[in-house]
Amino acid sequence: MIRQAGLSVRQAIREKGTPYVELGLDNLDLTDDQLLDAMLAHPILINRPFVITSSGCACAGHRSSCSTFCLLLNKEPSLRRMGEVVGGLSRPEGKPMIETLPNVIPSVLDAPDLSKLEPIRASTHAPRILLLYGSLRETSYSRLLTLEAERILQQFGVETRVFDPHGLPVTDSVPVAF
Repeated sequence: MIRQAGLSVRQAIREKGTPYVELGLDNLDLTDDQLLDAMLAHPILINRPFVITSSGCACAGHRSSCSTFCLLLNKEPSLRRMGEVVGGLSRPEGKPMIETLPNVIPSVLDAPDLSKLEPIRASTHAPRILLLYGSLRETSYSRLLTLEAERILQQFGVETRVFDPHGLPVTDSVPVAF
């Protein structure tokens, strides 16, 4: 599967959160067979899942997982973990997709309809958008991006408000490191 996905054995190894360094796998002199042996002994080292379709194979855990999403658009993809089929992602022919979802009750779903989106009466004010950011750091890039988005939206005539999260209780906060 690694070869089929167009990866080297080293590219198929997960480094973060694994015993990669402790096992000395960062040694570039190791052969592919030695790396594969380590991956078999410690499955946490394997980037996964691998997506296999009639169009090809890709590793969803690999950085270039864009190819994975392209493969998922195929009609008959399956997920595999270390070579075993986990489950088909395709729907049975002729069945509506909603019928293949066991935890969804179709009668309670209200399908989108353009006529339902029409306003009852025309609005007399500019569109209103509330912008949110979550970082409380002094040099918050999400805040700066939100303020830039506000400036652009106002240029288009949108009425904007930015919610400032300061003063809200924060759990698991991380101190700023300088």
